[in-house]
Amino acid sequence: MLIDTHTHLYLPDFAQDLDDVIAEAQRLGVEFFILPNVDCDTIQPLLNLTNRLHYCLPAIGLHPTSVVGNFQPCLDKIKAMFLTGSFVAVGEIGIDLYWDKTFIKEQKEVFSQQLEVALHKHLPVIIHCRDAFSEIFDVLTMFRGRGLEGVFHSFSGGLDEVLWIRNLVAFILELGVFLPLKILT
Repeated sequence: MLIDTHTHLYLPDFAQDLDDVIAEAQRLGVEFFILPNVDCDTIQPLLNLTNRLHYCLPAIGLHPTSVVGNFQPCLDKIKAMFLTGSFVAVGEIGIDLYWDKTFIKEQKEVFSQQLEVALHKHLPVIIHCRDAFSEIFDVLTMFRGRGLEGVFHSFSGGLDEVLWIRNLVAFILELGVFLPLKILT
C-alpha cells in the first residue's frame, strides 16, 4: 500500500484540479493521503476535506514558519484539538531557518512541545527541517529513547544526517516519493 505522507490538498492551489490530482495518484497506487495543516487558518479547510474523503487523513500541528509574533493562541488551539479530534500524526512541525532566524528560540520550544503531544497521544510526527539540522538534532536529542516515530519532510541532508537520525529515533526520510507511514527498521 502506498501512502502520501505529506500533502496539502486542501489548499486553494488544488481547488481547480483536486479530483484529477487524487485520481492520478490513486491510479499510481496511492491509497491514502495524510494532510498536515500549516497554521490555524488551514485547520478548517483540512478538516472539511478529510471529513468528505475517507482516504484523506488529518494531521495537525503548528508549522515552524507560523511561529511568529503571537503564535501562542494558535498553538493552544492545536493542542486542545488533540483532546477532541482524531488525528493520524502531529505535523507539520519542526524548525525552518531558511527565510528568517528571528524566532529560532520559539521554534525550538514549539517543536519540543509538539513532540511531547505526539508522545502523549502515541502519534508519529511530520518534521519540517529546512536549514536547521543542528537545531532539529538538538531538540530531538532530548527525546532519545522515548519511542518517537515519524518522517522528515523534504529531507535534504546527507549520509551523516541519515545515520544520526537512524541512531537517534525511528524515522524514515521522505525523499520526494511516497513512503508508508509505518516506520521502517
